[in-house]
Amino acid sequence: MCIHYIEAEIELDTEGNLYEQVSQTLETYGEPLRWAIVAIEAQQARIEAVVLTP
Repeated sequence: MCIHYIEAEIELDTEGNLYEQVSQTLETYGEPLRWAIVAIEAQQARIEAVVLTP
């Protein structure tokens, strides 16, 4: 198991749940342990996260 620090950008969906949008995006990298939204510009959110990978 390895712990990685990642930065990701997601397109915000005004109809959906923000928590689910972020979680689904981060799960493509591994199991999210912690994350934070660090910036929002227009419909883009920038996220910094710590994920655990097998």
